[in-house]
Amino acid sequence: MPTMVERYLNVGGTYLNSETNEIIRKLEGIYGPALHFISNPGNGNDGYINFQVAGMPDDSLFFDLERRKAEIFGLNMFKFQVLRPLNTPSDRGVFVRHLNTPAERDEFAAGFWHY
Repeated sequence: MPTMVERYLNVGGTYLNSETNEIIRKLEGIYGPALHFISNPGNGNDGYINFQVAGMPDDSLFFDLERRKAEIFGLNMFKFQVLRPLNTPSDRGVFVRHLNTPAERDEFAAGFWHY
């Protein structure tokens, strides 16, 4: 039976590049079956992957990702934006966006941010 990540990559994988797929695999290696995807970039989420980890508060997940940024993103951290909603009850989890082009890197700030 395929894992949640394998199912996600099979459905959303057509929208994701290899660098993003690599990040998703690393998240799976760290969080295992507790990793749950809420949405993918192809379903109206403006290029963001939205996920949670079962049993881990969203703020704890955000800070854990920031603590492990070298392990997860490595030298490509400048190509990723990680967001956590603040005082927005309708948004759950953490959002990751791959800043694939120089234009996207100009428009969006890489790194870890609350909004």
